[in-house]
Amino acid sequence: MDKNMSEWFDLPEQQIPWLIHGLITTDDNAAANGKPKSGKSTGIRNLIAAVVMGGKFLGRDVCIPADTGRVYYLHLDRKDKPAQVSAELKRLGITREASTRVCFKTEKDIPKDVDNGARCAWLANEVATFRPDLLVIDLFLHFVRSKKGVNDYDTMLDAIAQLQDALTAVGYRGALLVSLHARKAVGEDVGDSVLGSTGIRGSLSTLLHFRHYRREKTYTVTSDQTHRDSTLGEIDETIINRDAATGVISLGAAYEDTKKELKRSMWETNRLKVLRYVTAHAGKTSEEIAIGVRMSKPDVLEYIEAMLGKDIRSMGEGKKGDPKRYFGDVVTVGKPPESTKCPKCGDATDSPYHKQVCMKENKEVA
Repeated sequence: MDKNMSEWFDLPEQQIPWLIHGLITTDDNAAANGKPKSGKSTGIRNLIAAVVMGGKFLGRDVCIPADTGRVYYLHLDRKDKPAQVSAELKRLGITREASTRVCFKTEKDIPKDVDNGARCAWLANEVATFRPDLLVIDLFLHFVRSKKGVNDYDTMLDAIAQLQDALTAVGYRGALLVSLHARKAVGEDVGDSVLGSTGIRGSLSTLLHFRHYRREKTYTVTSDQTHRDSTLGEIDETIINRDAATGVISLGAAYEDTKKELKRSMWETNRLKVLRYVTAHAGKTSEEIAIGVRMSKPDVLEYIEAMLGKDIRSMGEGKKGDPKRYFGDVVTVGKPPESTKCPKCGDATDSPYHKQVCMKENKEVA
């Protein structure tokens, strides 16, 4: 057997060198992805400040010595003026002394009327001179040029490869992080959320997806990683908390847990609304109650069913000429029953919410 044919088997396993522990490697190709106003630029600037000053980013340790990190920041998002970006970075803790370790450039610094190859060569030379630990391009598609547009797989793959090859040619061994816009419709797979060709996502090892739920006034982040720490794993969709004074972001509760609690709270609020109406307007039919509380009849019947025999009683056969009419007692809100908690919804197993909602959604829960 040719000895060279089996050399791959004896290659030693290498430890992952982290820039941000368990999240971004020292030579990563990463992206912050999200719709406009989703929090991705805030996330990027938090990352820049963490690398420059040391500390943590999204609860993960920065793995280079404090006060040594260097960042090349190519800011191409014109809606955020340079003065605004400067003020934000200063609030995040970057001092005048540390500012020399941030190279801040805008679209005005990029050579004009040149093709993608020339732009990539210019940036590679800039990076070779400054020697950063992290190169940030915000927004990426304002830098990379493709004649056929962002949806053409081959041309986008070639354009991104040109940049990666140019950086490799000058010996850059640091991390690259770019910002990308998300599609209008976001599915369950975070990797499918990137606007444009799948070749863009396929060229990246790490994706941080930022999302803004406007109705709930909530911001979240999710990670999709090729490299991950066996203990920390990826970031499931988690609420982002932001300090109003400094702008520093941190991870809060898991969004799924918050959704469940919100749903349970809304259900209980609506149940009490129906109960109060029935108590104050004795003898109404379900149709009349639905109009009174401004809910659909099926929803009203769901709440009534949960309370029949306890808080609400009915009279009538429920047929033409003898409709069911409902009567309630004085509304009281007591403590949850002393019983086992459901692992799915967190409510007591004999609570109205568990019996009426949770058991229907999760038939396996008894």
